[in-house]
Amino acid sequence: MKVFISSTVYDLIDIRAELCIMFKEMGIDPILSDANDSAFEIFTDKNTIETCLINLSKSDYVIIILSQRYGSSLSKFGYGDFSTTHLEYLKAIETHKPIFMYVRDRLEADYKIWNMAKEKDQISYVWVSQKDIKLFDLLSRHSKLSQKRSNTNWYKTFKDSIELKEIIKSDFKYKAAKRHIKNLLSDNKFPLLVPDLNVDTDAIRTHSKLIFKVKIKNAGGAPAFNYVPKWLGANSGYFKESDTKEVVSIIAPGDETILTAIYQLGPGYVGTTIELSLSYSNADGYQVTEIYDVKARVIADPNISVLSGCILKTRKFELGKPFEITIEGQV
Repeated sequence: MKVFISSTVYDLIDIRAELCIMFKEMGIDPILSDANDSAFEIFTDKNTIETCLINLSKSDYVIIILSQRYGSSLSKFGYGDFSTTHLEYLKAIETHKPIFMYVRDRLEADYKIWNMAKEKDQISYVWVSQKDIKLFDLLSRHSKLSQKRSNTNWYKTFKDSIELKEIIKSDFKYKAAKRHIKNLLSDNKFPLLVPDLNVDTDAIRTHSKLIFKVKIKNAGGAPAFNYVPKWLGANSGYFKESDTKEVVSIIAPGDETILTAIYQLGPGYVGTTIELSLSYSNADGYQVTEIYDVKARVIADPNISVLSGCILKTRKFELGKPFEITIEGQV
């Protein structure tokens, strides 16, 4: 997933650098024209403006950051009386890119005054200078609803770089999590619990019971934290008891634990299906909840045998809290 970051450069150079680092940590590829280590591509047969627009077209999302400067007009280069940021905004609309706009709170305060004023040219603003007054035009255009536009007209305000990063991180956390989980699974760096069912046939002969023994093995390349198994519907039908004494909260790669359940066979009953829920997470707090059908069917002729297995019904990923380590000692 690639995110193009559009803003004036020189006044926001620190914010842009911080966002570049933050997105990389989230597993997202940032595209910034001023960052050599970003996903920005150079096209030697194109000028700098065209190069930026091509990079924007290759992105999945576009972030627009407005603060105090509008930027120089590109009219003498044949792009109209727009700044680079404004032109990139128009390109994002043209190419139907999802736009996330973030506006400095002091800019928004001046914009509200400008928006309500009848004689706009005669007002002096606290934050925005006269040469950057077209910031209001850009913000006004974005704020208006249009039936022809698929993009949202919302924007969010920020006070400083710390708040901006927190807002953007919140806006992209689910998108980043999906990408990050896929990468972890592909690189075998995510826990993967696999159930393997064994049914005791001797208990069927002697006690008319199905004894389910489910071996839970971590076949992934990372520890499974906060492991919680649960037999669903344990108090219904002929399901008599379950044993979770051997359950551990952390399962290392290659390790295993065992769950048992006992099902009393009644008259005419030849088997059953029990739902088993497995919940666990990785160190980053990505939580997995899986529901399995644990099935067993008794075949009594000519000898007692059992058809059994665990079938995955659902697997759900959620964002949880990262695994925390507490170190006690002198401060």
